[in-house]
Amino acid sequence: MKILITGATGFIGGRLSKFLKKKKLKIIQASRKKNSNNLVYINWSSNNNLENLCKNIDIIINCAGFDVYKSKIKSKSILANSVNPYNLFKAANKKNVKLFVFLSTAHVYKNKLSGKINEKKKAYANHIYGLSKLDGEKRLLNFKNKNTKLLILRPCNLFGYPNYKNNNCWKLLINSLIKDLTKKNKAIILSKENSYRNYSSVESFCEFIYFIIKKFESYKHKIPTIMNYHSEKNLTVKQISQIILKKIRKVQKRKKFQIFYKHKVLKKMHKLYYTSLYQKNFKSRYDSFFNKEISNLMVAAYQYQKQGKLSLAIKSWNRLIEYESISNDLKANAYVNLGYLHKQQGSIDLAYENLSKSIGTNPNSSEAYYCLGYIEQEKGNFNEAIDLFKSALSFGKNDSGAYNNIANCYDILNKTKEAIDNYTRAIEIDEKYVAAYYNRGNCYSKIAEHD
Repeated sequence: MKILITGATGFIGGRLSKFLKKKKLKIIQASRKKNSNNLVYINWSSNNNLENLCKNIDIIINCAGFDVYKSKIKSKSILANSVNPYNLFKAANKKNVKLFVFLSTAHVYKNKLSGKINEKKKAYANHIYGLSKLDGEKRLLNFKNKNTKLLILRPCNLFGYPNYKNNNCWKLLINSLIKDLTKKNKAIILSKENSYRNYSSVESFCEFIYFIIKKFESYKHKIPTIMNYHSEKNLTVKQISQIILKKIRKVQKRKKFQIFYKHKVLKKMHKLYYTSLYQKNFKSRYDSFFNKEISNLMVAAYQYQKQGKLSLAIKSWNRLIEYESISNDLKANAYVNLGYLHKQQGSIDLAYENLSKSIGTNPNSSEAYYCLGYIEQEKGNFNEAIDLFKSALSFGKNDSGAYNNIANCYDILNKTKEAIDNYTRAIEIDEKYVAAYYNRGNCYSKIAEHD
């Protein structure tokens, strides 16, 4: 499946391209900037250029256009957000592209969103940005004899890091807050603190797009023409800023941070309920799809390990790690298994790298510390091994094997008393631990010989 993404150097287009490439999809990134690395040139005023771009393409995601900050002149905004997408859709239709996704905006309903909003609410844009996007929607909807499936997405406010440094996404509320607080220890908010917003991470939005792509053929008839995209919560600006402030304070505990609001609160607070009649159904399918796929990968990985098919097991665990939606505990477990597998293959450096990643993902991963300790023990680095085994035990897990290994290290270092203490601890945990009894007996023999 070949996917063309326009506006590939922009905030959403850049992140979406990177995300879908990680999913091993064939992505063609288009930009109006000539001689851009790994990007194809798009000439919006040339029908031939647009038709050539659409050849052998399955899906087009149009991320190109002016954002709210660039939409100052109506004629230029209409060209970028309406005329250009229409011409691209015309070319896509001619070249039998299967799906055309037009990224619109929640602001087609109104610049300052309030009240209950879903797809049935009449769009009443009152800002050049919203008006130009709405004009684009109307042109696409009025196109006759459609061969290409049209999906108009109206996303809420998105936040996240840009894929390109020169991207102008730092004016967005959450991005701006994080940048100012981390750089200057203070932030000035221009929005009224009790006005409502609906925010979603661009990562979640990319996952949602990915689901639509993966399931397009089977869900084609269920995909609506217009769909809102929203997060679970509609929060005030103050609530959003306090959440960010709390998270930053956890990371940088010694610094003092301040947030100032330039404008007074709204006299009448207009609550927002930005929702979708369709997204919830898609999201439940999306969640079950990913959970099932993750579950299948885990089962396959463990089966391959049991069968001794180490390379296939490694491949399964690596595929599992690619899913951004999995928890840190699950990702840490995957890294531990990769560590064990690479060690079995004799790739000690790769084993060490993955076990270290496990600890980086979940600092409480006792298994990772234990396996690293075993590697250091085999290398002859006994003091380092002891420290790692002790780290594994520090999480409250009474592991007789860890105590036995600590004792073995002390024994080699000729610290016989410490060795006996740890063998004894291993036996207290597991009274049938024959090796610990035998090893402790040898230590007592050493003491007797010295006496």
